[in-house]
Amino acid sequence: MKKRKLQAEQTIAEYEKFVDSLNQVTMDEAEPNLAKIEAEFEIRSQEAEKAMQELSEKERAKKVEKLKKTKTKYVKYSETVKNNIVKSSLSPLQSLRNSLFGVGKVNEHRNFNWVTTENALAVYEQLFEVYKEHNHEYTKQEIDEIKLLLVALNERKKRIEAELSSKERSRIGVIKFKMNAKLRIDRIGARSNEK
Repeated sequence: MKKRKLQAEQTIAEYEKFVDSLNQVTMDEAEPNLAKIEAEFEIRSQEAEKAMQELSEKERAKKVEKLKKTKTKYVKYSETVKNNIVKSSLSPLQSLRNSLFGVGKVNEHRNFNWVTTENALAVYEQLFEVYKEHNHEYTKQEIDEIKLLLVALNERKKRIEAELSSKERSRIGVIKFKMNAKLRIDRIGARSNEK
């Protein structure tokens, strides 16, 4: 029992230490890694919540307020990074990337290391749905950028493909086929690069 209590307290302390350590991360480091930071926060937050169950009611009551403050500190940090990303993403192509994948997930380097076996299908589905919804608004330059993003995403998928289920691979294949066909057709009728 004491060992579990000590482990619980250590887990909670590591969660708080992780959030405090984010103050040492520069914006240049944080912006391209925001998805990783958010994922790490979620894992540690869930572990801390689970660890709270190992504490007595009296100890839990003491820790609840501290955990709330830690979460508030993280939310402020996350919002600061996201706002900085938005400010620095004045480029229309960065706005396009943000609209397709979420703020700060993909920059001009088209790095998709944040795509995992758990979220790969959802990323393809989101990309296709957002594209279908707005395909009539895109310029030729934006369609060309979407093609390059799709190529980069496909490269990431190849690296994790062995871990995907056959159903996921099949669904991704269908989305890629539809997406490539739409991109070819839509580019023909797209406006030149002026909006």
